Amino acid sequence: MMGRCNVGKSSLINALVSNNKESVTKYARVRQFAGYTPCLNFYNVGGLFRLVDSPGYGVKGKDWQGELVFEYLLNRRVLKNSYLILDAKVGLNEYDELILNNLVQMGVPFDVIFNKIDKVTDKQRVHHLQKVIKNSVLSTLNIQPRYYFVNSVDDPKSGLSQRTGINEIRLSILESCGLEVKSLKPKLRKKKENQIEERIKRKNVLDSIKKTKQKQKQKEEAKH
Repeated sequence: MMGRCNVGKSSLINALVSNNKESVTKYARVRQFAGYTPCLNFYNVGGLFRLVDSPGYGVKGKDWQGELVFEYLLNRRVLKNSYLILDAKVGLNEYDELILNNLVQMGVPFDVIFNKIDKVTDKQRVHHLQKVIKNSVLSTLNIQPRYYFVNSVDDPKSGLSQRTGINEIRLSILESCGLEVKSLKPKLRKKKENQIEERIKRKNVLDSIKKTKQKQKQKEEAKH
């Protein structure tokens, strides 16, 4: 997870690892001021993969932090994907464009997350985001990344009564790591239930036939 200072990386991570129907658990520490994450923070998710939160770049970022992040991106062989988090309302600035160009030059896989979409008015949201992409370096990329649009904090006033876009990012992470998403299939479950019901019926029929034969045998023995 990469993004400029105060773009909401930590809040997004907390939303990703929390239950959708419950309040967000604060695994990653969140503060209102920028530059609170000084180094790389690793979150082991169920022993399946690690989610990495990186220091924010920009005015509050330090040169050594940027060097640390790019050294990790270049040398971490098991890195499956990276996500560049942008402010949906503000759009891209010079720092974001610099990071994008570096990712492309280094051949690092990445997708783009527009965070804080609740800060854009409901009526203008789609048009605004289309305009941001069209008028930025994103539109010039030969290979387009996947785009995700998220509000990681509940804000009923924005017209978004719940956290949005979280499941799509979760699915992307799992797919990037080569993990299958297992879900119940009602048809298969119904088929299994029907098979069990048929076995019970067959057993009842066999038991009935067996009892009938026993009664017939008892009658024949009584005659003799």
